[in-house]
Amino acid sequence: MIALRDRVTALHRRPYGRYLLSFLCGATASLALPPTGLLPAALFFCVPVIFAVNEARPLTGAILFAAAGFGWFTASLYWIGHALFIKGGAQLLLLPFACLGLPLLLSLFWAMAGYLAFRPVISPVPKLVLLAGFWGAAEWLRSVIFTGFPWNVTGHIFAENLLTAQMAAFTGQHGLNLLAAMLIIAASAVYLRAIKAALFLSLPLILLLVLGGFRLAEAPPLPDRPIEQAGLIRLIQPNIAQAQKWDRAHKPDHIKSMTALAARPERPAALTILPEAAIAGFWRDDEGLVRALANAITPENGVLLTGILSSDRENNFYNSAYFVHHSGRLLGQYHKQHLVPFGEYIPFRQLPFIDAIAGQGEFSKGGAVEDIYIEPFGYIRVLICYEIIFPAFIARDTRRPDMLITLSNDAWFGNTSGPHQHFYQSRLRAIEEGLAVYRLANTGVSGGFDGFGRLLGKTGLGEKAVIDLPHIGALAPPFYAENRIAALLFLFTWLGFLAIFLELFSKRRNKSQIKMR
Repeated sequence: MIALRDRVTALHRRPYGRYLLSFLCGATASLALPPTGLLPAALFFCVPVIFAVNEARPLTGAILFAAAGFGWFTASLYWIGHALFIKGGAQLLLLPFACLGLPLLLSLFWAMAGYLAFRPVISPVPKLVLLAGFWGAAEWLRSVIFTGFPWNVTGHIFAENLLTAQMAAFTGQHGLNLLAAMLIIAASAVYLRAIKAALFLSLPLILLLVLGGFRLAEAPPLPDRPIEQAGLIRLIQPNIAQAQKWDRAHKPDHIKSMTALAARPERPAALTILPEAAIAGFWRDDEGLVRALANAITPENGVLLTGILSSDRENNFYNSAYFVHHSGRLLGQYHKQHLVPFGEYIPFRQLPFIDAIAGQGEFSKGGAVEDIYIEPFGYIRVLICYEIIFPAFIARDTRRPDMLITLSNDAWFGNTSGPHQHFYQSRLRAIEEGLAVYRLANTGVSGGFDGFGRLLGKTGLGEKAVIDLPHIGALAPPFYAENRIAALLFLFTWLGFLAIFLELFSKRRNKSQIKMR
């Protein structure tokens, strides 16, 4: 330990040592995210925070803080580059942007937060408090601007632990981001011997953990016996390699494999779910195939939900999901609304080099959501892949659903941390909305959570599997579901008054010390 401390001290004294150390600490802090979920690792952020707050120049402090963000995003989003190797060719030209450019872009939000926090001429401890507030604001901003990218926000350090994740029922994901910042800043304040600041920063976190504990204590036991057909939901994870998925020669084998996985006559399921774009084709061409498949793999009065592409008369293409009754009757459909930039649509296509790399195909945004009522489950809301990462996404709907189903395809990201991160984001949506979430991926991690975020079951990463989960009804709407920004505003207000109080206290103490001299 002494030798390690000496090496860190030597690195810190080098001209660019602090920037490198901040980067490394940010990268190490990402171990707090799924799948490792080592929450104490987030405290590695304390090192760059202390470096930054003690800097005389606001810009230097902001760059030190951004270096930690660059490390965080580089280490936790490396899996995005894996997707470019699936297609290969010209797509690989985007590899530097995916692996380094995107983390650098996201770290600029942290740089802005640091600069705004350090710009006022105030004492170091109030700067810490301001940093917590601006850090949370920066995470909110990157979640909404330019369609948003709220992946691996700081609040996700709480996602894997069931108790800490309960706080989302009161604050939502944006509030969790503030709480994560307050936790890290409080630990930094302890190091700087600002015990009062650490205490006041910790109070909201302690209060919400207690409330979360009471919420869990009120949760009824999960079903521990086989569920009858009326309450059974079957998830089919076919584990089809992305390189083969759209090869028409393999299509019959893929259909046969999914049919075999679904065939459990001793235990029929009321709802059988296939993943995003499970049928490699278009609804207009394969409508008959889908209806026949529903008849083959569902019992009488059973329902099939499958992902499949679709198009309209204007030749707009959609990433869609269809509910089909055992009899072949179409019960409902959903077209994806929030598309993936550079994956499902191409921003800045007017630039020649972007158009050349991206190619011609892209999807259109779906229209207004239709109510889909499926007996005995009630109103079902479908989210496709990327949409599950956005908090309050369903708040714009006219009706609160009774359950959420999210279809995905994580084959793009291989055996990396990406699918695990995607899976645990579903837990936060379940807790925020008080609704059971059933998540199915072509390959990745499939499973479900009840409205308390308790795991109903899950598959392994990258395996061919079928999993049966019980139908869990909706809970009463949690505080967050009915008051989307109330807790967030309270936390911002708390930090603002705390910063003012600490600055006034610091000035009064300094005046007293001057008089004593």
